[in-house]
Amino acid sequence: MNPFILYINRSKKRKRGFALVAIMIALLILISTILLGMVAQNQSHSGVMFTGTTSIQLTSARINSVSAFNLAESGVEYTLEWLHDQPAPPAITTSAAPAIWGATIGKSGSRPTSTVSYNQGGNTMSFAITLYPDPNNGTANQQKYMIESVGSCNSSISIIHAYVVQTSLSKYAYCINTEQTGNWWVGGLTTADGPVHSNNANGAGVAGKGSETNILWFPGTANQQSFLYTASDAFTCSAPGVDWAKGNISTFTAPASASDWSSIAAGGASSVHYGTDAVTMPANNNLQLNAALGSAAAPGTTGVFVPNSSGAVTAGIYVQGNIQNMTLSASNNVNQVYTITQSSSGKTITTVVTENAQTSQTIVAVTQNGSTTTTTYSGLTNGVMYCNGNIGVSSSDPGQGLSGTIANNVVSGSTITHSNSITIATNPTATIYFNGSLLYNTPRPQDANGNFVAETNAFTENAGVLGLVSYNMYLLKYGANGSIYQNYQIDAATVATGIFDAQAYNDYSVTTNFYGMGSYVAGTGGYFGQMTLNGVMQSGYYEHHSYDTRLATSPPPYFPTTGNQYDVLSWSIDASTLS
Repeated sequence: MNPFILYINRSKKRKRGFALVAIMIALLILISTILLGMVAQNQSHSGVMFTGTTSIQLTSARINSVSAFNLAESGVEYTLEWLHDQPAPPAITTSAAPAIWGATIGKSGSRPTSTVSYNQGGNTMSFAITLYPDPNNGTANQQKYMIESVGSCNSSISIIHAYVVQTSLSKYAYCINTEQTGNWWVGGLTTADGPVHSNNANGAGVAGKGSETNILWFPGTANQQSFLYTASDAFTCSAPGVDWAKGNISTFTAPASASDWSSIAAGGASSVHYGTDAVTMPANNNLQLNAALGSAAAPGTTGVFVPNSSGAVTAGIYVQGNIQNMTLSASNNVNQVYTITQSSSGKTITTVVTENAQTSQTIVAVTQNGSTTTTTYSGLTNGVMYCNGNIGVSSSDPGQGLSGTIANNVVSGSTITHSNSITIATNPTATIYFNGSLLYNTPRPQDANGNFVAETNAFTENAGVLGLVSYNMYLLKYGANGSIYQNYQIDAATVATGIFDAQAYNDYSVTTNFYGMGSYVAGTGGYFGQMTLNGVMQSGYYEHHSYDTRLATSPPPYFPTTGNQYDVLSWSIDASTLS
């Protein structure tokens, strides 16, 4: 259901890739020169030699064609590198020529081009780049571009079109900037079936430093793999390495053999990379704030505000003040309902916001002092709710926080006619407390052990999408009735720029599970449980981070991006240029 994503690893490996391409091209040119030289030395046109000459000419044409293709591909890579080096996505509204290294800016017909030319062994080679903005870039959160790269070698031409998009933070199953002291990835206790990244911001992988990326692995035990994703980005780290411990956290031993790596990552050593670019965490939540308010001013009194003009919704939902409790629910499966409880001057305010996708109306019912006032607006919001405070009061107030159900999309046949894609954000110093699970109304299938299995069409089409953005996020330990929450499940893309962890991590009466079905992104990796030195669970939650593949290409609205990193959504070759 989603476009194919080609992961681009913008590390030193790419630069080595450029060198390899250059070497291959040089070798091909050398071979072609030798072959052509052999022909020049013998002008006989006997039947055998004539056939040989024709074959050599065809070989030369083929070499030119392959070289042109490699040059076109290099042009795409150079442009991705150029985009990555820009402080912000290029604010272009028409086709433009990126100022890539060593390029000549000009035109090819009516289109601007950035051309890099070579002349080697009498062969004329070049690639010419044009960058096209997506028509929706002016209003979109994620910026998209079409890269057109024309490679040429002598008379051969190859054209590649690559459609690229800013990387959303929701593309990661797990992503952190730094670890707390003593935090470990443990085989069998911490798993992820999607891309995992660590900026490893505390250091460069020196054994014995307790606040870096630490991974405990067990040889010969494939059932205790940490990284279940098999693509090339199963685990990436911005440092030159991590702290590997074999069988015991005191025994620092890095994996060496193929068997060792298969005990850690389902994709083996080729799916683990160091020295990759750091992933930028958002500096603030202004993106979500502005999306919620639009052009309206923030209200000064406690309550829920829906910006509107003449009774028509114009933006999202803005909540002034702390939220004691917010429960999400689904009416008629497809209508998203928010039930919000606040307190002001000792009085309780309960606001119920219903986004009625069936009638395209937003209905706000406010109950205070025993009286209810209902206002109906035409249209639906843009899916962003911003709370200028905490959601849940504190970890000492059980039963207060965020939980509930995310409504379905509206689907006609196999076409989504209304996507229930929402983002809930707080101010950049606030906290979201979870007082129960957050579940999609159409669940992703799970096996008997609770582990997620392959996404079905029913899930990808019907299930809504949720994003959460805050400073801190906490899984509360107790419910309002004093019972301990068991088997937390959060179906969402989450970004906690501070920390996201669990209140019961050190309670020896708790050994249960945390299922994150979406993405876990945090400034600091949280504590979810405690273990013995050899990796036996003692308290808290087994961590299961599962990848919702929809989030990479269809993130929640106004969800944070990585800023200057890009993914390739589609890639095509103009077949007419192949020979």
